[in-house]
Amino acid sequence: MKSLTNEILEQLGDSGIEKISQSLGKDSATTKNLLSTITPFIVSGLSKNSEDAAERDSLFETINRHSGGVFDKVQDESAHSEIMGDGEKIFSHIFKDNSANAISELTKKSDVDESTVKKVASLLGPMVLGKLADKKVSGEIDLGNISDFLGQKDALNSKEGIMGMATKLLDKDKDGNLINEAISFITNRFKK
Repeated sequence: MKSLTNEILEQLGDSGIEKISQSLGKDSATTKNLLSTITPFIVSGLSKNSEDAAERDSLFETINRHSGGVFDKVQDESAHSEIMGDGEKIFSHIFKDNSANAISELTKKSDVDESTVKKVASLLGPMVLGKLADKKVSGEIDLGNISDFLGQKDALNSKEGIMGMATKLLDKDKDGNLINEAISFITNRFKK
């Protein structure tokens, strides 16, 4: 089983990575490193969110509105601002009030300026959802297994890794348990 990171890098290919690099004003190696660092972080956030039934339903609904066609758009540098607009919303939905902290942590990990990290994160959101949409169409994922699928993809062995960092950002009371955050989310959802 390939990681979503590897699948995205393969689908982008050298030409897609080069287009993103040109858009960012960075070299291809830096861009590839950023893509490799940020993708598992996004997948981890989606995985943690999908543990909650309402978030899982929302994610699956969002996947229905995306497709792997985003990879064709990446080849067209003029479409990057459209992709990033969608991606900013995706990133904000995943990390909610912790979006700024997430970008800050990714900036520290990547040793690249915050503006560049934000742009790459914004480009990656639609790509990750596009990949998931392709997997839904092919029958690899459905509403019943998406949480397990995301948990298996790009899982790192160390809690100190990029995925552990995503978990820490979502764990508001820092107890290492996201169940209370899920209960709070559900309780607040029904209050509205």
